[in-house]
Formats: sequence, C-alpha cells, structure tokens
Amino acid sequence: MNVTRWGRGRTNFKIGHFDVPFGLEPLVDTHFTLHQYATRHDTGFKKDWAMSVNGAWPDFEYEVSLTRGTGLDFTGDDVDPYLVAGRIGTPSDRNVHAELSALYGEIVSDGGFHFVDDSDPAGARAEAAGVLRRLRVGVDWAWLVDQFTWRSQVSGGRDRDQDAFNMVTELHWTTVDEKLRLYLQGLYIGQDAFTKWDEDVFIRLGMVWSIQERLTFSAQVSQDVARWIESIGGVHLKDTLFAFQFRLRF
Repeated sequence: MNVTRWGRGRTNFKIGHFDVPFGLEPLVDTHFTLHQYATRHDTGFKKDWAMSVNGAWPDFEYEVSLTRGTGLDFTGDDVDPYLVAGRIGTPSDRNVHAELSALYGEIVSDGGFHFVDDSDPAGARAEAAGVLRRLRVGVDWAWLVDQFTWRSQVSGGRDRDQDAFNMVTELHWTTVDEKLRLYLQGLYIGQDAFTKWDEDVFIRLGMVWSIQERLTFSAQVSQDVARWIESIGGVHLKDTLFAFQFRLRF
C-alpha cells in the first residue's frame, strides 16, 4: 500500500512487501522471469517486508526504505536483520535518465556471495550462517532511442570484510506493439577472496513474447565466460545454458 494523500505525490508513505529501492530492479519487473539483473548480489532478494518514503518531483524521483532484510520470511528465523536503502534520480519516464542508489544493513544469507575465511591461509570458501553485513553504492542509467533501449548498472561495496563489484549492461529492442522484446546482456560479478579476485562473467541473449494478455513465452541462452567455482574447485560446469519459460497469469 502506497499512501499518496499528501503533497501531490511528492511525499508518499509505502508499507508492505515490495522492491528494495536499489538499481534497475524497481524499474523493470523481473520477478519469476528468465530476464534477470544482479539483484541477488546487491540487495540479496527481490522484495522485502518494508516501509518507505517516496515521491516524484518535476526534476527527480526518490525513495528511502527500511526493510526486514529477510526477503520472503518476515520473522528472519530468530535473527534480527535490517536493511536501509535509498534511490534518487531523474524521472524514469524520460528517454534518458540516471539514478544513484545505496544500501546498508544485514540480510539473511541466501548464497549470493562467496564468503572467505581470512584466517584460513588456503582461502577455503564456506557459506556463512546467520546474517550477512552488506554495503552497496550503485549507479544505473537508461537511454531510449526509438525501439532500442540501453540499460546499465554498476555497483560496488563490501560483504562483511570482502570487497565486491558488480556490473550489468543490456541492449534490447521492442516491437512497436510492445509484444516482442529481444535483449543482449553482459553480466559481471566480482568479489575479493583475499588470496585472489573471484569473478563470474556471463553473456545472455533472450526474448520475451507476449502471446496474449495473460500468456507470455520467454527464451534465453546464457554463455559462461568465467566461473570462479570452476577455476578454483575444479568443478566442471556447462558453458552454455538454454532456458525456456511459459507464464500464465490469472
């Protein structure tokens, strides 16, 4: 629920389960779709139980939120995480717009990071129990020219005591009737492992076809350019992944 009673939309009060105001995710709904950004490695989840202050002025939009840091679970399994996030930028309905985002707090660990125990000289990796302290600062932008849109996001910060850097850039084309969208995306996920820099690099080509109002077909091919788990652990992973999806909404 977003209460817009006061201030002509410039000061609104939101409460519920909604997108954390960081990066591209608030602008592009990727919930339960093949088309994804770096959300897992920044906010840690798509939506969270939260309250926020948000609004739109003639020259900028903003939102500042306080969330539970748990994603779907409101209780947090007997832990008490929190997440403060904010986003400000030029109006998103313009052909060229840019936003600045930041977040800080603790989130329930969901595997969206590679935790390294710095006391282990071998740099052994292990999933951390409980909550993860996370700091992120990011910038994103979009440029619309006719039927083409270029979107990008760059973010950096720390997971506990480890530096992190993520980047995604994407070019997509949409038909005039907006029923078919094709996209080409590059994704970079990097994290300090004390002994070396871990990085994952992907190239993705996809399509989203709205067959009718309630039925959507999506397809994506993802090429792994570099994977940290394969280079360190010797685990063989498929270099190419094909995925298909039908979505029926009712």
